[in-house]
Amino acid sequence: MSTEGRFRIPWKSHSKTGLFGRAFFYNIIAVPAAILGLLHPVIARDAFIISLPVLKDHSFTVTTVSMKNMFGLAPERFYGGSWNKSRLHSPSTHHSVVDICLYKKPSLSIIDASVALTGSHLWGANKKLDFIVASFDPVAADAVGSSLLGHDPAKIEYLARTNGVLGEMDSIEVVS
Repeated sequence: MSTEGRFRIPWKSHSKTGLFGRAFFYNIIAVPAAILGLLHPVIARDAFIISLPVLKDHSFTVTTVSMKNMFGLAPERFYGGSWNKSRLHSPSTHHSVVDICLYKKPSLSIIDASVALTGSHLWGANKKLDFIVASFDPVAADAVGSSLLGHDPAKIEYLARTNGVLGEMDSIEVVS
């Protein structure tokens, strides 16, 4: 059953020519703010989600890229309250990244690697890279991003666990 049928949310469908001249369809919905927190994971399940992170090192997951960026998908009740994400970081941030992306992985990952943050996700040094990484495969995108920061993607737990499941990092073709 669609979300419209279960929650009586009005949908208005549109179509448009998108990337590479292909037609795509999208929906515009009107959702009261009070129920948005309860519904957005349901709505997101069938949505085309673009993850658009800035490339950064991370204290717990080595890097924070398109798959870690999906933490925003979880409703507030899965945080510690007031959008404190500590519950998603403990006991294992890697496991939380895998769990969220098994529910809904990014449909398209576009990583801003023009200037990356190295050292930590909250502080650190800027590193000018002058890259934009884009892929329909979030595992490949995160592997390339991690490599740009000097990390071995095969040694990053969430990437190792999702390789071959949510995407592929063993046979990446980089096109410039």
